[in-house]
Amino acid sequence: MARKTKILVVDDAENIRRAFSGMLELSGYEAFQAETGEEAIETIEREDISLTLMDVVMPGMGGLEAAKRIRAIRKDHPVILMSGYADDRIETSGMEAGVRAFLRKPFDGSILLKTIRGEIRSAEAVEAAR
Repeated sequence: MARKTKILVVDDAENIRRAFSGMLELSGYEAFQAETGEEAIETIEREDISLTLMDVVMPGMGGLEAAKRIRAIRKDHPVILMSGYADDRIETSGMEAGVRAFLRKPFDGSILLKTIRGEIRSAEAVEAAR
């Protein structure tokens, strides 16, 4: 049996974590959840997560700082940032932190799945090139 791709959903809003996790599992992924940036880092260190979908604005460590720390742990780990408070400055900061994809809330589930598939394909291509 093929191993399911593991995706970490990080958002301080439980309803958003549940909704995205449910959609991901219905699409064939294995979903993990974290409420904070700190919890996300702990999960990344413990599990073989393939991609992280993370909110920017959270109490404590926000998504930008968590993305930087995750990328320090796993250099090529794909992180998709999402925010309802998005502006160009936040997007630019995310790109500087190594984030390749940014979604502005609200967004359609099909956009999310398309973005996830693209990021996973890119990560697999980088890994295969090694």
